[in-house]
Amino acid sequence: LYEGSPVTLAEAISLGVPVVTYNSSLGIKDLFSSDIMQCALVNKQDIQGLTSALSQCIQTPYSYSVECMNKVCMKNMEKRFTSLI
Repeated sequence: LYEGSPVTLAEAISLGVPVVTYNSSLGIKDLFSSDIMQCALVNKQDIQGLTSALSQCIQTPYSYSVECMNKVCMKNMEKRFTSLI
């Protein structure tokens, strides 16, 4: 399964939902702050790392900063995009 742009992740982050994902395509790591990146991103195809990250996220869910959530909010992204036109 492959998604060129991580829209699903951006939507989850904008709603404050903790996610765990493989760092499998360009742009994914740009969605996270450095502290959350350690919890949320797993090396590509690292099944044991994914299992560990999911377990950690379930036991102690992390939360995003408001700045991080606003960065990927669809309404804010729409405004930035239309301002380019």
